[in-house]
Amino acid sequence: MAPPESLAAADPIYCREQIKIPPAFPDILKNYSKFIIKNQPDDIVAASADYFNNLARQQDLGRQVHVSSISREQLETLYLKMSAKSANLSREAICKIADDAIIPLQAIDEVFKVGSWPNEGSIAWTEFWALCCTVAAGTVEATLHLIVEILTNNGTLPSATLAQAAKYLAKVEGSVGQDKLALALAELTMDGDMIAEPKAMDILRKMFA
Repeated sequence: MAPPESLAAADPIYCREQIKIPPAFPDILKNYSKFIIKNQPDDIVAASADYFNNLARQQDLGRQVHVSSISREQLETLYLKMSAKSANLSREAICKIADDAIIPLQAIDEVFKVGSWPNEGSIAWTEFWALCCTVAAGTVEATLHLIVEILTNNGTLPSATLAQAAKYLAKVEGSVGQDKLALALAELTMDGDMIAEPKAMDILRKMFA
């Protein structure tokens, strides 16, 4: 089979100086490789298409959230209001809380689309909030820092909430193995209801390394 016209028409490469690696390419390739190795898909091409389609949707959402000017203060307000509610909320309840936090409806609708939660039934607010932080921060590392900073009070943060958010981020990111995930979640909650901020960040870095 002949290569696509765009590839066939590309200039030949004769030396390493002609090779220019985009700054984001190494991280993209690393995460993609981890996804394939972990999941061992029967149809690598189809799985790759799904992977990059989801990645593109997350990046598009991040740009839309940025344009919509969702601030850290709004994410903090969203957390404070949601944490005072039950663990699972209806879409209507989430939209009401988001509106109270002055978060644009368009951004909330996009988060719902990326989250792919069922239209009917309740949603774990920690998942919704973690995804809001993800698309606002842009990268996994930045998201982890943002979540920990918002949750931290006097040097400690609620371990159960952090563990639930981390578990959902691992699901979205797609490259954290089950054994590694289970170990990290156990370490996050082993000290009781609260965990020290430095220890939390250390566990999260190792979890997503």
